[in-house]
Amino acid sequence: MPDRHQGTSALTLTLVCHDPPPAERDGRTMEFGAQDKAGTLHPGRLAAGQALHFTLRVTMKAAHDDETVC
Repeated sequence: MPDRHQGTSALTLTLVCHDPPPAERDGRTMEFGAQDKAGTLHPGRLAAGQALHFTLRVTMKAAHDDETVC
């Protein structure tokens, strides 16, 4: 159930990347992950079959005074 606080709702999402890019390409180290609002890159959690799982908390704000969330 979404959290409600002064016109906002929070939602937890799980994203799964089944075929992430390699950690190295053309001799250069590559970074792959989910980037937050502050610019921090989160690498995710390695799961079975080399899939990466990302658990993200998303906050939504009401678009209008009628509490419609978009």
